[in-house]
Amino acid sequence: MVFPYFHSVSGTDEETGFNYLITKDTAVLTKYIGEEAEVYVPDRLKGRKTEVGYQCFEGTNIEEVYVPDTVEVSIFAFANCKSLKKFTGSSNKVISGNMFACDDNLEEVIFINKIEKIEIGAFAYCASLQEVDFLDEVRYLGSSAFRGTGIEQLPEMEKLEHAGNLVFYKTPWEENQENVIVYIPDSVTEVVDSDTNKEVKMEGNVKIITTSGSYAEKYAQKYEIEYEIVEGWD
Repeated sequence: MVFPYFHSVSGTDEETGFNYLITKDTAVLTKYIGEEAEVYVPDRLKGRKTEVGYQCFEGTNIEEVYVPDTVEVSIFAFANCKSLKKFTGSSNKVISGNMFACDDNLEEVIFINKIEKIEIGAFAYCASLQEVDFLDEVRYLGSSAFRGTGIEQLPEMEKLEHAGNLVFYKTPWEENQENVIVYIPDSVTEVVDSDTNKEVKMEGNVKIITTSGSYAEKYAQKYEIEYEIVEGWD
C-alpha cells in the first residue's frame, strides 16, 4: 500500500510580493518583500487559501493593509511596522498575540468580523491608536492588550468574561482617571494574568462597578478594592 506524502514547498510570488510556504491545504505568507505602501493580502495563492504567517510584515514600511475575511493572521504578523497607519480586514474573531505591537503610527483599525478575543499584547505600545470601536462583542482581553496606546475613552464591554492584567496600563484613559472605574458584568468569572493564568490584583486607584453576588464583588472584597453595587447597566 502506498500512502500519499506531501512535501512543503517554499518560494516567492513576484506579483504579490510575498515569500510563501505551501503546505497541503494552505499557502502561508512568510514575509512581505514588496515595496508597495498599500498592500492587499491575497486570499488564495498557488490554488490554496492563504494565511498571514508569524512576523510576516514585521519591520516593513507598509502604510495601509487590507486582509480578506477568509484569511487567518498569526502572532506578531504586523508588529514593529513603524509606518503602518490603517488596517482593514479579518482576524476571524481573534486578534492574535502582539499582532500590532509597537506600531507607533497605527491610527485606524477596522475589522470585518466581530471580535470575541484579543490576545496578550495585541496592540501594546500603539501610541497613535486613540479609538477602539470593536470591543462590543469581546469576551476575552489578554494582559497588556492595549498597554501604552493612545486610548482616551472606553466603550461598554457587556460580554466581557476574562480580563488580564494591565490591559489599559499607561493609556491616557487610565492616567486621566482620579479613580479608574472598571465595570465588570456578571459574565466575568476571573481576573488573571494571561502569562501565568493566575489571579492578580488590579493595580492603581481602582473602583469596581458590579452587581450583587458576582465574582467581581467577591474579588473586590478579597483584595480590599473599592467597589459599588448596581442593579444593572442602564
